[in-house]
Amino acid sequence: MITEYFEGLRSGKDKKEAIMYMATKCALPITLTTATTVFGFSSLAFNKITILKQFGIVTTFGLSINFLITIIVIPSFLQFMNVPGIFQKKKRNPLKRHIDSFIDWFIKLPTQHKTLITVGTLFCIGLALAGCFRLKVNTDFISYFKEGSYIRQRVASIHKDLSGALNFNIIVEAGEEDKIKDPHVLKQIAGLQQYMDGLKVMDKSISIADYIKVMNREMHGGEKEMQKVPDSKNLVTHFMARYYKELKNTNDQQLAVVNSLKGEGEPVLLSSVALAVGFAILGMSEFNPTIHFGLLSALVMLIGFASEMLVTPILLGAVQLITLWDFLLLKLKRDITKESPLFMNLSRSEAKKVVLLGSIRSASQNEYIIRQGERGEEMYMIVTGKVKVTVDSEGKSKELGTLKGGDIVGEMALVGGGTRSANVIALEDTELLRIDDKSLDRVRRRFPRIAAKLFLNISRVLSNRLKTQNYANF
Repeated sequence: MITEYFEGLRSGKDKKEAIMYMATKCALPITLTTATTVFGFSSLAFNKITILKQFGIVTTFGLSINFLITIIVIPSFLQFMNVPGIFQKKKRNPLKRHIDSFIDWFIKLPTQHKTLITVGTLFCIGLALAGCFRLKVNTDFISYFKEGSYIRQRVASIHKDLSGALNFNIIVEAGEEDKIKDPHVLKQIAGLQQYMDGLKVMDKSISIADYIKVMNREMHGGEKEMQKVPDSKNLVTHFMARYYKELKNTNDQQLAVVNSLKGEGEPVLLSSVALAVGFAILGMSEFNPTIHFGLLSALVMLIGFASEMLVTPILLGAVQLITLWDFLLLKLKRDITKESPLFMNLSRSEAKKVVLLGSIRSASQNEYIIRQGERGEEMYMIVTGKVKVTVDSEGKSKELGTLKGGDIVGEMALVGGGTRSANVIALEDTELLRIDDKSLDRVRRRFPRIAAKLFLNISRVLSNRLKTQNYANF
C-alpha cells in the first residue's frame, strides 16, 4: 500500500489523490487475499484437535482485525502525515536510485541468461526432490538444544545418575489381581530388564523390582548380596506399602513483464528482505528447531525473491496465463458471443479464452484504428464502441458504413499481410480485440478444440467479405 501511495505521489498527485489512488489499486487484492486466507484458517475451527481448533480461531480473528486496521488506520495515518520531502522537491531518493538499479540489473538476467536460469531451476528442483528421500525423523527433542546449553547439561546428569530423560513404558500383564506382589513375577520383570540391558540400545531401565531390591538390601543392613527380590510375598507387600506412602508424601513424577517487475520489484525486494531479516533473528535462539526454522525461512524469502525476478519472467514470456482476475475485469458483453461471426458456436467461456489469448487495444474518439495505404498483419473485432469505415479517393473521403460491437475489420490482412484498403476511425471510445498470427498460434497450442471452431469462423468471415467485394465489382 505504501508503495502504491508513493507511486501516486511520483505521478504528480497531491496527498489526498495519492491516498485514493492507493486505495483503488489495493482494495481488490487485499480483500481477496484476506478473504481466502481467513476462509482457509477458519476451516481449522472445525478440527477435533483442540490446539489446531484454537489456532484456527485465533488466527482467523487476528487476520480479520489486521484487515480492518489496514484499510482504516493506514489511509488515516497517511492523511495526517506530511508528504515526504523527496516528493515535494521532485528529487530522486538515493536509496530509491540504488534499488532501481538493482532491479534493472535483475530484470536483464532472464533475457540474457534464459537457458542458464532454466537449467539452474531444474537442477534445484531435482536437488530438492533428492533431498526429500534423505529426510530423517528425529524424536530426540533434547538434541534440539545446543550442546553447551543448561538443559543439555542437566539431561546428561539425569542419564548418568537416573534412568534418563527420554523414556517409554513397558506394561507387564500378570493376568491376576495383586500378582505384582508375587516374587516369581518380580523376578521375571527383573529378567526382562537384564535382557533389555544386554541389547545395548538403552541407557538404563527401572521397574518396581528395582525398588523392592533396594528396600530388601536396606532391611538387611545394606548388604550388597541382599539387593535382590525377596522370596517372601509378605516382605514384598510391606516394601510396596512403604513405597506408596513415600510417593504420596513427595508427589514427585515456513515489455509487460519488465514493467510489472519494475513496478513490483521494489516492494517485493523490500518485503523479502524485511521478512528474511525478521526470520533470521530466530537464529539467535537456544532452541535448534527455532534456529533451523528461522534461517531456513529467511533463505526461502530470498530464494522466493530470486525466483520471482528470474523464473517468473521466463514463464510469462513462454506462456500467457489466464487468471480469474482477467475473467472478472474483462469487458465482454454477453450479446457479442451470440452475434459476432468470430465467436459463432463458441460458448461464453471459450470466447473469453480467445480474447484473453489475443490482446486488447483501446481507441479514443476520432482516433484512426487502421489507415488506408498502411501495411498491417492483424484484424480487429470490436468489443465495445462504434467505428466508421471510409475510403480516400481523388482527394475525397467516402464513408462506407458504421460497425458496432461484434463486427470484424481488417480481416484480409490476417491472411498474408498487405496494404490497407480503407480507413477505420473510432466514433467513440472503443475497445477492440487484436488478433494476429501469434494470437492464433497461442489459441491453437493452448486450446486446439477452440482453435478449430475459431479457424472455421475466420474462414467464413473471409468468404463473406470476398463475396461482398465481388458483388460490388459487378
